[in-house]
Amino acid sequence: MAKFLERFTKRGGEAEDANAMISSFNEDRTKKRVEIENTPYFFYATPTLRSGAVVITTPERFQKRVSEGQWLRIRMPDSERKDVRLQITSARHGGTGDMATTPDHFALLCKIPGASVEATKRGADRYGTAQFKDLLLDLSAPAAGSYPIIDVSANGVKIHVSDPEEIKRFVIGQYLSKGKIRLGSKAQVDLLDIIPRSHFKNAVGMEMVVNPQGSSRKILEMFLGSLEHKAQGDEGDTG
Repeated sequence: MAKFLERFTKRGGEAEDANAMISSFNEDRTKKRVEIENTPYFFYATPTLRSGAVVITTPERFQKRVSEGQWLRIRMPDSERKDVRLQITSARHGGTGDMATTPDHFALLCKIPGASVEATKRGADRYGTAQFKDLLLDLSAPAAGSYPIIDVSANGVKIHVSDPEEIKRFVIGQYLSKGKIRLGSKAQVDLLDIIPRSHFKNAVGMEMVVNPQGSSRKILEMFLGSLEHKAQGDEGDTG
């Protein structure tokens, strides 16, 4: 199998062979984080190697998120934040023949030619939080208000802004006054710096610095840990 893979795989940005990681899929049956490149979506799956292709099954709800030609990044554990990058050649319900999976899942087939190992792009993993109605970012002037947080990471948030005109108050690169992440009525994460970094139609992406004093950092770590645990249990999430 290793010789077969060597014919097709190439070296990534840091000169690591992809074939060794791909060939380990059938031995290491743990779930791995799979990101759909250039989207906020990720899920957890157990990649396998079958008939010269990498097969990844996803929950059916990801049917509209994936398509042929897209690239996936599979996070490899114990690899100093390295991803195996693979291109989807087929996305179909259940699969057929040697590629068959359970009928309630989508089967993604990824070609081995062109695979590479690259450094993980994200400095911190993001988690979708739009379902938490009591998760809010409280800010004072010049953008005073409480804003729903629709995704969060260890160093940033994305907030929903109902009025597109209101986004103008969030000037890219301009530091805002101190704020806090409010998790319900009892827990909060104090922030020292909040810096708008990107605008969307009804959202603002923001970098943040957590107050190192007190319990804020610990509270955020615990919250992110619970989101990670839920994502692994559900086999899928958005980030």
